[in-house]
Amino acid sequence: MTTMGAGSVLRLAHTAVLAAVGVVVSGLGHDLSSGASVSVWGYLLALPLAGAAAWRLTRTERSARVVVGTSAVGQLALHVLFGLVSPHGAHGGPHSGAHGAGHSGAHALSHPPDPPVGALDITALASPGAAMAGAHLLAGAVCGWWLWRGERALVQLARALDLFAGGRLRLALAVLGGGCAALPAGPAPAPTRAAPAGPPASLVLLRALSRRGPPLLPS
Repeated sequence: MTTMGAGSVLRLAHTAVLAAVGVVVSGLGHDLSSGASVSVWGYLLALPLAGAAAWRLTRTERSARVVVGTSAVGQLALHVLFGLVSPHGAHGGPHSGAHGAGHSGAHALSHPPDPPVGALDITALASPGAAMAGAHLLAGAVCGWWLWRGERALVQLARALDLFAGGRLRLALAVLGGGCAALPAGPAPAPTRAAPAGPPASLVLLRALSRRGPPLLPS
């Protein structure tokens, strides 16, 4: 689009709805799954990225497969982004290892050694991360389907309004435009009476009687 018209305004509103719904749903799901709220910086960083992707998505009318797939991929990307910017709580691995190092040798032999810190972090985060990614995928699919259905309903409503009101409006404008063009520019001139026309020539010939004939014989 080269000019900012009604189509661009509708596309901008559609883009804002797509970005806001995707980011808010992803943030709420991330909060419920991880137990830690997403920081404000995460939302401020996610909204422009989601808006740019939604702006490219709303360039033309898309199919349900494209909208749902893009929404699911976007939810995964937001999951990774929120995981990077969200604060993580302290794990118990380092404290337990330091506490075990302070025990006596007999107590250390009676208790098995603690696992390494890296292994503890991986095992602690692997299952919640997979569950959270699955939740993001499900939320993305549901949001994509819902947004696609809403877009289809909006397009059908706009077309119906254009057929119903647009035709009537164009007809009214055409009638008004024709009426204004037919109006005289100044006052109308006074009507003039035409001279009464005589009877047709055929009627005159039918009613005429000619008595003229050849001259009489000379006397």
